[in-house]
Amino acid sequence: MAKTILALLIGIAVNEGKIKSLADTADSYVDALRDSEYGRTPLKALLQMSSGMRFKHGFVEGEQGAVGTPDTATLNRLRARSIVQAVLHFKERAVPPGTRFNYTSADNLVLGLVLAAATGQTVSDYASEKLWGPIGAERNAVWRINRNGEELTACCFGAILRDYARLGLMLANDGRWQGREIVPRDWLIAATSVATSDRYLRLVSTKTKLGYGYQTWLLPEPGRMFLMRGFRGQELFVDPRSKTVMVQTAVWPTGRDSEVLALWRGVLDSLR
Repeated sequence: MAKTILALLIGIAVNEGKIKSLADTADSYVDALRDSEYGRTPLKALLQMSSGMRFKHGFVEGEQGAVGTPDTATLNRLRARSIVQAVLHFKERAVPPGTRFNYTSADNLVLGLVLAAATGQTVSDYASEKLWGPIGAERNAVWRINRNGEELTACCFGAILRDYARLGLMLANDGRWQGREIVPRDWLIAATSVATSDRYLRLVSTKTKLGYGYQTWLLPEPGRMFLMRGFRGQELFVDPRSKTVMVQTAVWPTGRDSEVLALWRGVLDSLR
């Protein structure tokens, strides 16, 4: 969920001219990433989880709960102190940027650094000013920070269900809320579609048949339909065509995606 929210904020910053182009590399904004592989990565590749960096992501469910891969565990440990140091730990690129999908929170953390540097604000302050306040959220949201006060932008965003629903309705209306544009329509459409040049993103999960946009999961149904997926059952489904939104907050074991997808499809079928 947090990853998609960050991508929306990146789109707003692009529209404001604070981020000039998605072709820019991360080190164009974050001096601390100069002379690093992540620093040389274009922003678009980071948004599409296609940095090309060598990183094995994932969690395995066991008796002690979800245990991360060594790369995931290392990233989570290092980001608690410094996000820059966490992402600089990963130095090897496996493939060129923008050629292969590989889900890694490190790509998102680099984008968080870029947003903070480009706007001169904390990510939370920018989110409050540009997103949460304008949609009329009824309660404060929270974003977990590390010891340096940096938002852990790849995760750890918390909000009540009704405010997530407000966010979803804004997205279902192509970025508009009560007549006001919150997220640029062109950005939102690009973020929730797959361009011809990015065909490798049309199917990135053989289990769920999902594609990927800008830090956002894409559903395989006809038309443009997308999904914000959080950890252990936080989900926000959006169908712009019918202006339908379904959101849930939960704490589930892993492996229950099929139930929620079936519910969503059943809801849409009932509306036709």
